[in-house]
Amino acid sequence: FGQINDSSEGVRTRYLHAFAQHPDYEDQFYACALLTDRVKANKNARLFLETPVKRLVMTGNAVTGLIAEDKTGKEIEVKAKAVIIATGGFMGSPEMIRKYTSYTYKKDLFFTYEMPNMSGDGIRMAWDAGAARSEMMMDVYKGMPIYGGPEGVRMDWAILARPNLMVNLAGERVMNEACADRHFMANAIHRQPGGCAFLIFDSTIADIYRSQKSDGGGLPPGFAAPINDIDKIVAEAKKLNYPYLFAAESLDDLCRQTGIDLNALKTTIAEYNSFCKAGNDPIFYKDASHLLPLYGPGYYAAQFCCDAFGGLGGIKINYKTEVLNNTLKPIPGLYAVGSDANTMYEDTYPEYLSGNTTGFAYTTGLIAAKNAAEYIHVSG
Repeated sequence: FGQINDSSEGVRTRYLHAFAQHPDYEDQFYACALLTDRVKANKNARLFLETPVKRLVMTGNAVTGLIAEDKTGKEIEVKAKAVIIATGGFMGSPEMIRKYTSYTYKKDLFFTYEMPNMSGDGIRMAWDAGAARSEMMMDVYKGMPIYGGPEGVRMDWAILARPNLMVNLAGERVMNEACADRHFMANAIHRQPGGCAFLIFDSTIADIYRSQKSDGGGLPPGFAAPINDIDKIVAEAKKLNYPYLFAAESLDDLCRQTGIDLNALKTTIAEYNSFCKAGNDPIFYKDASHLLPLYGPGYYAAQFCCDAFGGLGGIKINYKTEVLNNTLKPIPGLYAVGSDANTMYEDTYPEYLSGNTTGFAYTTGLIAAKNAAEYIHVSG
């Protein structure tokens, strides 16, 4: 784990997972390359790329193979004593997201990292084979649409996520804006009208940010240092035709652009400013160091919705990673691992265990391999 100072939330320090190094691979994301090379080097293993599996083959109630299709469209039948489903979840299927979660893709859920290949095909194949459906959730976090990134905003746009006043479309505060957990913040934002909320600051706060040094200290290598001049960020957003960042000369103008209720926002700001003056937030108990009043004349707002690292769950398994049917009996020869079967979190990913879904995938993969090998050995 590596320590970082999160510039989007003041002086808060938290820890992000780091990747182990390997002497033979320069890229830190070397796991797939390493495993691919090991498969290629194993004379008893074959690797099929661009060959998606279409359906499982059943003999009685057991899985005994699969049907795949190569890049020419030719069907390939593979006989197997055991099959392990590890297709990465359903993040790439807007239909499954809409049907099995409370989100709608590109309405209240946006992805910085699109993964259309994770289409839920493995989950649907398991269901067709009689698998019971497990709980399904999106691994969401607070993020600006499209440019959310793992920290909720582009790294160089970090000032947009600082814990200033956050309101919903009704002009009401949402929560303690300095909440340390972006996943909890996503839950709160998702429950607002339109599934969105706006972090707002004024021209006076913008001047404070401009005066601050921007050196990118604590950022991982390769990440751009934060831009502390909001006008430069606004100008870049305009060049990108990015519609979720707003600059206005007045509150009236800001509300026209965002759709926030003007009268309610004026009331909220008046109350919030009184909290700032008193150095005490009796509603959400935000620390006084984050209480900066908004007087104008100019205003800026960044819209936040839910972003996601993936879709989790769908296939019910037991502790051996055997896929279970609707009577909770194992389907012989069928196993599922990783995001296809991950239902550990109820509805909220644990921020304090960064990298946990990857850990679950590696661990269940190993468990499945061991149990599938034992099943093959016992069944002959």
